[in-house]
Amino acid sequence: LQHDVALAVRTIDTGIDTGRATTDIDGYARPCGAHVDMGAYEFGECPIAAIEFLRGDANADGKVDIADVIHILSFLFAHGTPAVCRDAADSNDDGQIDIADGITILSHLFGGGPPLPPPFKLCGLDLTIDALGCNAYPHCP
Repeated sequence: LQHDVALAVRTIDTGIDTGRATTDIDGYARPCGAHVDMGAYEFGECPIAAIEFLRGDANADGKVDIADVIHILSFLFAHGTPAVCRDAADSNDDGQIDIADGITILSHLFGGGPPLPPPFKLCGLDLTIDALGCNAYPHCP
């Protein structure tokens, strides 16, 4: 038991910060200390990250349009910059950023498709638990 506790303590603040998720598997802010903890959970009592955003606004310009599709495709296929708010780029809210997100936006804009999942049209929180997170979104309070 002492070995397990010592091993667990050695994983606190020892993860890699680069490219990390902004929340742990339970939605708590990551990192919760000096650096990310190794594993799926952060140690400590850090608050759940709560950043409001607009679903589909991958380029964080305050609107959902064809430029968001271009941003997603550039990220996926041309080594473009990732979305600052990855939850916003996940336009179909399936927990991943892929070509289906661009298709979902195109369908909504030009194909008579349904509205994007919440939060859409008005700023809001992502109520779906996933590993994407949102580091910042300048157009919501």
